[in-house]
Amino acid sequence: MNKKIPVLLTLVFVLSLLITPVVLAQESESAEKTSQKEIMEEVFGAKKEEVKADMEAKREEIQTQRLEMRKEIEAKREELRVKIQNKREEMRAALDEFKDQSKVEIIERIDSRLASQNEKLTDRLLGHLGTITEILDRIQDRADLLTDSDTTTVNKAIVDARTALSDAEEIIATQSSREYVATIEREATVKDTISNVVELFRADMKTSIDAVKSTRDAAKMAGEELRSLSRPEATSGDAMVENSTSDPIMDEK
Repeated sequence: MNKKIPVLLTLVFVLSLLITPVVLAQESESAEKTSQKEIMEEVFGAKKEEVKADMEAKREEIQTQRLEMRKEIEAKREELRVKIQNKREEMRAALDEFKDQSKVEIIERIDSRLASQNEKLTDRLLGHLGTITEILDRIQDRADLLTDSDTTTVNKAIVDARTALSDAEEIIATQSSREYVATIEREATVKDTISNVVELFRADMKTSIDAVKSTRDAAKMAGEELRSLSRPEATSGDAMVENSTSDPIMDEK
């Protein structure tokens, strides 16, 4: 019995030598994994904060640009009102010579209506562009947070949409400063002259509407590209654009 004790002690010692490195290796591997996880979480957290700061800066810049554009549009509209009024005064002498003064009333009413419609519709279109801007910001936010995915395609789609949006804003800013005053030279040409002015207004407005439609389509494409990344939070980018810009004037063919 006494002879077996040293043998057992020897076996225990040998087993401890064999097991200890394995245990230490497992503990070391576990500690390394924990350390890597902590580092990744720290890096991702820092990246997330950096992305958030960049997004806020972009939003403020865009908001400032939109406010400046609004001020510019309002200034141009005020200049346009004065210009239209002066033009009407210049035409007053010729209009007073009309035998049928009801035609004069029609001319003035249509001039006023076109000016009012131009302001109303351009404001409406600018509102849609504002909505599209907000949606693009949200799509960008979600794309920026997908740090483990290749977002090259969606980022390009966002850039394309913002370019279309900028072009549309310029077109609408120009449209808002257009005048539609019928220049009447002879009483006999009143009908044709007014008809030409109305058709010109419709054609110009269609250009503005088409520009906003193109922007909407580009934003929808960005939403679809985001959705293609198969992320749960990216499933409704294009639907947001469609639902938020629903408008009879936008849906006309």
